[in-house]
Amino acid sequence: MARALKKLGAQNTTAFVEHVAGAGSRNVAFYHRRRAQILAARSTGLGGIVSFVTFGGQPINVARNGNVVAAFTIDDIAWTEIQQRTFIAATTEIHRTNPDATPVLATTGAVTPMAAAEIGKRGWKIVHVKP
Repeated sequence: MARALKKLGAQNTTAFVEHVAGAGSRNVAFYHRRRAQILAARSTGLGGIVSFVTFGGQPINVARNGNVVAAFTIDDIAWTEIQQRTFIAATTEIHRTNPDATPVLATTGAVTPMAAAEIGKRGWKIVHVKP
């Protein structure tokens, strides 16, 4: 993970490392390591990741153009009550702190049509990245 974060070269990696330090299992730690590797490998395609920020307790990223990038290595995203609450809270916080930013969801997994529509209604751009 340290190599991936060094390659990424983003500011405030402490926000990511402190979050990852709370991984309660090997599987969760692996997930975070893989996420760091994907951020480093796909940074350019996501607009050039320049820093980490924390929204809703999750370390996410800011791209060179100011967009906020939430990149997650997950299998699938379906629209559930939890997703709805998460996206409403994240969107509110992002627009409060970065009013001109476009939130970007970068995911390695599939997004159901309903989830894509609901996420899009909140102004998010969805980008599929290769794992």
